[in-house]
Amino acid sequence: MLVKENINENIYENLLGYSFSKCDVISLTKYCDQHSQRHDRTIKIILSRSHYTINDIVDNYSEKLIEEMYNHFINDPVIFDDEFKSKYELNDREDDRKDIDGQIYLDNRQSRIWHALGFTVYNALSDRWAEQYKNNIIIKKEKNISDIDSNLIPYTNIYYMKLDKHIKQEILNKNSIYDWCFPTSLEDLCFYKNGYCWLYSVAHEEICDIFCENEEEYEYLKSIGIKFVDDKFVPTPKEQLIYEKY
Repeated sequence: MLVKENINENIYENLLGYSFSKCDVISLTKYCDQHSQRHDRTIKIILSRSHYTINDIVDNYSEKLIEEMYNHFINDPVIFDDEFKSKYELNDREDDRKDIDGQIYLDNRQSRIWHALGFTVYNALSDRWAEQYKNNIIIKKEKNISDIDSNLIPYTNIYYMKLDKHIKQEILNKNSIYDWCFPTSLEDLCFYKNGYCWLYSVAHEEICDIFCENEEEYEYLKSIGIKFVDDKFVPTPKEQLIYEKY
């Protein structure tokens, strides 16, 4: 059943306590960078023109660091070369377009820097998590998608992991079901019971769906603070349950 409001703070803790007692497996997703060559190039330029290392960026990632990078590199002629300008910036602007195109100019440049920094942090922290909990990983499933030329390209890596006290504590260290999001962690926390997905989430879209088994469970979840879109229990047909083999 679809959740209406964010699950955070005490409600998040209450839900996790119940989920830990009910479920035995979680999944977390790493999304692949579809523009990795572009972002790798940008990061290499940033590293070559600053005192930062990759570890510095990962360990000190914050709004302050992002702003510092914006201010330092927003007019860098190597990052924003002629190819970038021809693709993302308009040179012959009419007077009534200057403000709009000026904002597009800044947005495109900020986006290039932010995504390069974000994926650097995301990849490093995701890899650290996978290494730290490698003994908990049951299986890693890779999903591909087709590009415009019908070539298969990597899209996600989904880690299915056994719950233990260490992972439970990591999950409790977050403040919300939607905190499992790019760029500071793996994404989209899901819980599984006997191979079917009992709780499904897509953090960046703030979607959470809980497949309540019965009305008693639905009422209990409401009693701990979860607000559902439906104001009464609606059973999920068995054929709509998401099963995974691992």
